[in-house]
Amino acid sequence: MKKMSYIFITIGILTMLYPFFNNFYQSYWQQNLLNQVDIAESVIEDYQLLNEFFYEELDYFEEQEVDTIERMEEVVNNSSNLLGTIEIAKINLRLPILLGTSSSNLRKAAGHLSGTNFPGEIGNSVIAAHRGRKYGVLFNRLEELEAGDKIVITTKGEKHEY
Repeated sequence: MKKMSYIFITIGILTMLYPFFNNFYQSYWQQNLLNQVDIAESVIEDYQLLNEFFYEELDYFEEQEVDTIERMEEVVNNSSNLLGTIEIAKINLRLPILLGTSSSNLRKAAGHLSGTNFPGEIGNSVIAAHRGRKYGVLFNRLEELEAGDKIVITTKGEKHEY
């Protein structure tokens, strides 16, 4: 009988600890994705600086079309479905934005809705994320925002403020 009580107590404790472990797990994956975005942005910046250096030093580049930056951006962007990040300072939020709004994407990050314009382009861009606590914090504090609060979306090293 004592074994059953220990089993039930253990199950109860594990059930109570599940939200903490779930938040830790979700935060781990979000931070991992944010690190990938930061690395991709630094790689693009390094290639831009390197390209500027060679462009200034050698005159024969002027006659040829230099598309190194565009090719590097394609490589970085196609290596994963990372689009960028969304930051809302008022609610202390920084999330990666993934291409598409599949269930697996929205479990880990915010997602860009297919068929809408990308951030920074003319038109409407839709960024979606869960608001419940099931998949971490994500957009659960949006109700604290007011008109005029700043939202910053960073893609390919470009910052767009809304």
